[in-house]
Amino acid sequence: MKKNIFLSMLEITKTMCDMAKSDQWELLAEQEEERQRLITELKSLVSQEGKDDQQVIIEIIKEMNRLNQQINALANEKNTEYKSSIIKLKKNKKANNYYLEK
Repeated sequence: MKKNIFLSMLEITKTMCDMAKSDQWELLAEQEEERQRLITELKSLVSQEGKDDQQVIIEIIKEMNRLNQQINALANEKNTEYKSSIIKLKKNKKANNYYLEK
């Protein structure tokens, strides 16, 4: 049961990474909500299963972490792009205002 939840979380994380790569940030939040629901469900099962699935779960967590790092890197890139665009717009506005004054 626990392993299935982890696998579902991994699939959601992969989907989130694909969405980030495709610049679908608005959809990514919905996936994060589902992943959080699974995390909550997982917390209630933590002590119910033995050590049988530990290695598989560890590998899944590592992969989720790697994907999360990719998502964060893409988000930071997009954030930098947005900041640059805003600065450029402000400069253009100042230039337009200057020419309109003359």
